[in-house]
Amino acid sequence: MKLLTPSANKNQLTHSRRMNRIRKGFSIVEVAIAMGVVTLLLTTFLGVFGPAQKNIQRALSTKDANRMKDTLSKEMSILRSSDSYTNSFEKAFRMIEGSHDSTKAVLMYQYKANPVDDDNDGILPAYTGTDGIQGRDYIIQTAVRTLGVDDTKINAELSAEVVDGVVFAVRMTQLVKDPDSTDAKLILSAWNNGQTGESFELKQGITNPDEPGVPITNPADFPKAVVAFRAEFFRLKSNNAQYISSGAWNFENIGNAVTEVNMAVRR
Repeated sequence: MKLLTPSANKNQLTHSRRMNRIRKGFSIVEVAIAMGVVTLLLTTFLGVFGPAQKNIQRALSTKDANRMKDTLSKEMSILRSSDSYTNSFEKAFRMIEGSHDSTKAVLMYQYKANPVDDDNDGILPAYTGTDGIQGRDYIIQTAVRTLGVDDTKINAELSAEVVDGVVFAVRMTQLVKDPDSTDAKLILSAWNNGQTGESFELKQGITNPDEPGVPITNPADFPKAVVAFRAEFFRLKSNNAQYISSGAWNFENIGNAVTEVNMAVRR
């Protein structure tokens, strides 16, 4: 029988205690320190990459809005057979006039469209099939619709299987020449309160550019050949037709515009 020296007994006891500690796992203090380190790393990661991700999403939305502004300009200059306006200028006039009202807002989005125009009005009907191949059975079409005017089309195109991507609401505000500037600078239109002498931004409607502050409600009375305006594109929180037509949203609660651009329409 081999006898162990006191030194060997001590080493064996230390080794035994170390193995017992390993088998028992980490202490509460060690776990708390590890969790603190992980939390710090996650916080740093989110702080650096979170805003970057939001900027990427915003840039993508801006790209979409910039692409759709050309479609908006084209739609405002076309009088379709299904339109009830006298001419395309009246159509554009009414779109600008009511665009600040969420119940009359101008919407823009993409939807799956049947390639066959069944009524020859230049607007392709929604593709209602549950499957299909893009380019053969349906194509992606960009739509410009006005709430209160195109509700039937909006309900069909914003159904779950038809709408493609997000919906934008377009708010349009007339631009007029700055009366206090000697150059051709354009500013947002305003009206003047004759009793107090205060000027206010005209948030809805169209004013006479020759008589600042005088609203015009009849397109035929507009004295110029061109209406200049600023178009602001807002990304709606949902592309559901019921949400958009329910009045649950307005331009005060959907955040900032994704992008804005100055435009003009001619008679």
